[in-house]
Amino acid sequence: SDISRVLGVLASDSMRGRQSGSPQADMAAAFIASEFRKAGLKTFNGAADYFQPFEMKRSEIAEATVTYDSVVADKSEILVFALQEEINWDNTGAEKIWLPKGQNFGQKIFGLTREKGDRIIFADTSYRRTFNRLRSFPIERFPGGGNLVVVLAPQEPTSYKAVIKSNILTSPLRNVVGMIPGNRAEEYVIFSAHY
Repeated sequence: SDISRVLGVLASDSMRGRQSGSPQADMAAAFIASEFRKAGLKTFNGAADYFQPFEMKRSEIAEATVTYDSVVADKSEILVFALQEEINWDNTGAEKIWLPKGQNFGQKIFGLTREKGDRIIFADTSYRRTFNRLRSFPIERFPGGGNLVVVLAPQEPTSYKAVIKSNILTSPLRNVVGMIPGNRAEEYVIFSAHY
């Protein structure tokens, strides 16, 4: 069947998992665009092709010093999701959040990565295992959000200072979008593929 053919191409070994930003992801996008063309879909809003470009950003820590209540946090206890190259907060500049034990740490952090505004989160040391797993994921975010710094701490601090320098990496990505126009100008059916 046609579905099996399309899935066979996208799941083939030659696509190597279609990791974002890889040549195989571009191959998958080109394949999906050709399928849209064969199906007679129009480009969205009269675009030249079926591609809708966008960017995602992620940060790599170059230098990080976080002090709370006169304690210098170990670098292994600092996690940064920055959208700016430099952060310099001294009890102001970021909303301070305390995350006591017993909450869904991963869900809370991932939720905050999608919000606007700068935040420094002090999380109970009971989250160390999940914290370390998060450190191994290169989390990409849409531009326009805030900076997020997560620090493991034994208790909620009363004061903090964070001086962080990050390298901000930009990944140019794209969706594949086609449409079927409706009978009226404001009516259409959109087909979008995330590959």
